[in-house]
Amino acid sequence: MCLKAVAFPIGRNNLVLTEPEVVGMFNSDLLKLGGVVKKCIANDMIQGAALVVIGYGKPVHFGAYLVSDVSKASLTRKGNMF
Repeated sequence: MCLKAVAFPIGRNNLVLTEPEVVGMFNSDLLKLGGVVKKCIANDMIQGAALVVIGYGKPVHFGAYLVSDVSKASLTRKGNMF
């Protein structure tokens, strides 16, 4: 597996995702990645993460996993204010 970290302006509202199968990936595997991030949050390893998976230059998965209140360990939901 090859991981590459990049930063660029992107938002959920303007992100067009490609079907994972088009680039040889499986949606079920991508969902497992989100589970790994959630497990890390639950185990207090991280407070949150943004996960973007790109295959052959095409974004196939986007997930934002954040804790809105660390003391209550409540996950952030879409529309929460920061």
